[in-house]
Amino acid sequence: MSHLKIEIDQLHFAYPNGRQILTDLSLVIEQGESVGIIGANGAGKSTLLQLLVGLLLPQSGRIMVGHTPLTPKTLPWIRERIGLVFQDPDDQLFLPTIGEDVAFGPRNRGLDEATVSQLVEHALASVNLAGLQDRPPYQLSGGEKKAASLATILAMEPDVLALDEPTASLDPRARREVIELLKQFKHTRLVTSHDLDMILDVCDRTIVLQAGRIIADGPSNSILTDEKLLQAAGLELPLRLQPRPF
Repeated sequence: MSHLKIEIDQLHFAYPNGRQILTDLSLVIEQGESVGIIGANGAGKSTLLQLLVGLLLPQSGRIMVGHTPLTPKTLPWIRERIGLVFQDPDDQLFLPTIGEDVAFGPRNRGLDEATVSQLVEHALASVNLAGLQDRPPYQLSGGEKKAASLATILAMEPDVLALDEPTASLDPRARREVIELLKQFKHTRLVTSHDLDMILDVCDRTIVLQAGRIIADGPSNSILTDEKLLQAAGLELPLRLQPRPF
């Protein structure tokens, strides 16, 4: 992996209906950081991740990945460097087997089949799905689907993992397995979630969005224990920190 810093400067984004999502948003993500992005529904979390990989384009502002600005011409390179894992694995898994899904990205890069096979094998092993390359996605559990969608990104050998609600809709065991997977990776990680306990486990730094603006940015242990701040953002303390009824 190369060492890439992400710089976002005065980013503005609104949908065609005029609804403003992000306003004057600026931040810097250093290589190797694990950053949680939290906020109530509509705060702009998923939109921010989609802007980082060019699925959406801002009305104004600048995104830099290393020394490269995000533009239509640089998108192919940036999408190799930043891997986005969607909230719904079915948006990522669309081929007959998970092996073919994981191989899709490397093949599109024009790599030879021997290299593609090695990347598929390594990516599946890294998410504890070794030997399941011939399994159809519909035969996977929810947790296995999440892991397989992550493997499709790891096979591209990105520098940055951007994960949108990685524990959403998982049962407790699958949720714990995904958390343990995320803790293993040394990539730069950007994680959006309403699961604040997971953010506390996985992310050293947390950014709080409210109505498309950053209202707090700091160590997760400070941000996620500040009940007044979280309430102001429409959130609650992580479950482990909430008072237990007698």
